[in-house]
Amino acid sequence: MARVIADAKAANLTYIFACTTEERAQGFFERQGFHRVDPRAVPPSKWVGYDPHRLQQVAVFRMDLQRSSADE
Repeated sequence: MARVIADAKAANLTYIFACTTEERAQGFFERQGFHRVDPRAVPPSKWVGYDPHRLQQVAVFRMDLQRSSADE
């Protein structure tokens, strides 16, 4: 996870998302600093072709990657 976050920051991304239907994974993402958001916060293209039943169960998490002057 640290590598994914580092790569996202290096690419100057503003945020990253994580999606899961597994309760255990939800706790993992929260411990990594993600916060839960509404699935509508993700670009609609993410859900094209997504299983409708699974979509009803999905938990979406977002991590903001704002860079501080200490990061530069």
